Amino acid sequence: MELDYVQQQYDSRRINKYISQVNENQLCIDERLLDLFHTKDALQTFAFVDQLGIEELTILNCQNVSFDRVPAKVKELRVNKCNISQINGVQNITDLYLLDLQWNNRIEHITCLQQMFNLTFLNLSGNSIESIYPLRKLTNLLDLDVSFNNVIDISALSSLVNLKCLALCANQIVDIYPLRKLLDLQTLDLYGNEILWCPSQL
Repeated sequence: MELDYVQQQYDSRRINKYISQVNENQLCIDERLLDLFHTKDALQTFAFVDQLGIEELTILNCQNVSFDRVPAKVKELRVNKCNISQINGVQNITDLYLLDLQWNNRIEHITCLQQMFNLTFLNLSGNSIESIYPLRKLTNLLDLDVSFNNVIDISALSSLVNLKCLALCANQIVDIYPLRKLLDLQTLDLYGNEILWCPSQL
């Protein structure tokens, strides 16, 4: 029992030291933080994150990521290289304006994003997405990256008229006619597709 108490005190000091190094409202859940909690499970740290009132959260290379447990105050969420396939529950983080789910490889369905109207930055690159139809009403989006997926049909993008940056690299896109209405685009990246038809406006 005494050894357990000593270990707990040691862990507490390590965690407090970690907290002191947190930059304002930003925190990264990675192998270093999981080691402090003696776990490989990101869920074990979410209560700790909630207590800190973190608004910018990065989850990197972790197991068992559940969006239902992400603290509601988070406004910027990055979940990268976590090998996730399901993102159900992310729609309940209603204050999110930045969502980065790149390089999780297994995400196929994004239906739960269809009512996340506050999003202005969305990165879905490096997954297995075929349909981006659920994004068609996210008209506040300014920056969208859907590179390195399996997208063919981009007609859903025609309504996202506020987009300024759009990346669609390495998909299976052949027709970019739906992009003709995106008059505010400042950057457009289509590298790695086999475009068969391109309107003169672009």
